[in-house]
Amino acid sequence: MDLFSAKKSPPDIDARSVFSNSQLALGDIDVYGFDYDYTLARYRMSVERYIHDSAKQILVEDLKYPDVFMDLTYEPQSSVRGLHYDVDRGLLLKMDQFHNIQLGSVYRGRQRVPDEEVKRLYGGSLRVPLDVIQAGMDGRRSTVKMVQLVDIFAKPAMCLISAAVQWFVDNKIRFLPESIFYDIRESVNRSHPLFHALVGQHPERFLEPQRELATYLSRLKEHDKKVFLITNSPFELVDAGMTFMVGPGWREIFDIVIVHANKPTFFTRHGQFRQALFSDV
Repeated sequence: MDLFSAKKSPPDIDARSVFSNSQLALGDIDVYGFDYDYTLARYRMSVERYIHDSAKQILVEDLKYPDVFMDLTYEPQSSVRGLHYDVDRGLLLKMDQFHNIQLGSVYRGRQRVPDEEVKRLYGGSLRVPLDVIQAGMDGRRSTVKMVQLVDIFAKPAMCLISAAVQWFVDNKIRFLPESIFYDIRESVNRSHPLFHALVGQHPERFLEPQRELATYLSRLKEHDKKVFLITNSPFELVDAGMTFMVGPGWREIFDIVIVHANKPTFFTRHGQFRQALFSDV
């Protein structure tokens, strides 16, 4: 809302409206689907800090990284979601929609890589083949070469990756960038159940209040829309958050609630999603 207020919008605009592009009439849509994390649930910065700090503790205590890593502090301004990590070269970088690497965006640790070195590493076209790119941090070791970091855990992971690479470079210690990525991926993944349990117990500490969310969802139902929720998160996390934001009767709003969905493969595996949701529509 602060970002919205900072824009010079027309004086008659309704700040409570839902906006879409000019080619889509929402009145013609009969089914509305929602993700949970960062869609219905708006997390506070405390979530990113907790993930960063719990993951670095796992790195030190379980994966035996140097104790100095416990002194790392989370720097949310150092990265944005959507960057790619070159698993083999240990570089964070930005690609456009055509998979071309953007000069000036390539970093090794916290140091920008000169453009000439980037061209030498990737060739003059700077184009990355689609078959080596993987969305998310769950790819297999044997196939993943370039990982796009887009989910809730992306920024803490990138902050840890940058700090780890920089530490090894500064201390002139040889390292395998691939190992750093998979170690940090493991530490972040192992922080998931810790994060879920804590948010389930204290949702007010990690979630922004959503006073109008229940009204919006209820209006969809009043206009005979089918409404579903699909998320990769566990039910306990979703139940605690939705109860905090909407109320104990939140499940009555949704026609279908799907948790542990394992998106995106859920949408293409055997057509089960479409059969289950649309058979009676």
